[in-house]
Amino acid sequence: MPQPTAPLDVQAGALRHRSLTRPHKYGAKATWYAGQRYDSQIEARYAAHLDLLLAAGEIVQWTRPKPVELVARRGLRLTYRPDFWVEPKDGSPYYLDVKGVIPQSFAIRWKLWAMLRDELLRVVDGDGQEIQPKWRRQQQKGADH
Repeated sequence: MPQPTAPLDVQAGALRHRSLTRPHKYGAKATWYAGQRYDSQIEARYAAHLDLLLAAGEIVQWTRPKPVELVARRGLRLTYRPDFWVEPKDGSPYYLDVKGVIPQSFAIRWKLWAMLRDELLRVVDGDGQEIQPKWRRQQQKGADH
């Protein structure tokens, strides 16, 4: 993901940090961008990136989705809210999550999502590079042999 430049800050509004009463367990700082609160600076930066893609006509729209309940067999229920829902100009819409750190609890949600949902969930790091989960890489290795 390209780093925001000065013109972005002027056009879209500067990112603002806000301290919380309790620090985030992974050190993320809640950040405001374009009047919305994001859980981390990288989420807010990615929202700015999506605004640039929207302005360039590469995506039709993006939103912040409502939480999704993942219900597996044996009654396992997890609530998960991806960071973004993106509708590209060409192609199928997808959910997107931006992660600086991937905790074990997210890995479980990610795998459940893949098993239970038809919609694509893309996960990117703070630089906008897509992350492949270990379990998917292991599946691909098994298919290659």
